[in-house]
Amino acid sequence: KEFALEPGETDTFENNVKIAPGETVDWEFSVKNYDENDVVSETAMDLDFAVTLADAEGKDAIVPLLVTVKDENEQTVTPETSTVQDGSGTITFTDEFLLADQGQEKTYTVSIEWPWETTGVDDIDYAGAGYGTAITVSVTGTQK
Repeated sequence: KEFALEPGETDTFENNVKIAPGETVDWEFSVKNYDENDVVSETAMDLDFAVTLADAEGKDAIVPLLVTVKDENEQTVTPETSTVQDGSGTITFTDEFLLADQGQEKTYTVSIEWPWETTGVDDIDYAGAGYGTAITVSVTGTQK
């Protein structure tokens, strides 16, 4: 049997995106269960996602950032776990590909928001080139 978990057709990732208080940056990505030769996975699979925030290389994290994930229906994904605190940590969630003859693709949007006037935070403390947050997403598919 074939087992395929591939990057999808959607990836709006950009490097070194600047964000300021009151702004939101969205990153859309997708995964699919078929490859470029249209070989469709012949098994159903569980999908485990991890969205990780960490200090960018050589920088300190931007503490007030809020991160949410939405599915292709614009519904906020309910995390299995979230350890995000003070601008770093990991959000995990799950999904699945059901067994089907046709290839499937799932699209998600990671929204990074820097709220205006975060309670208990002086936003100016995180301004400048010394601050940055790296966001990574990993996806693991497990055959059912």
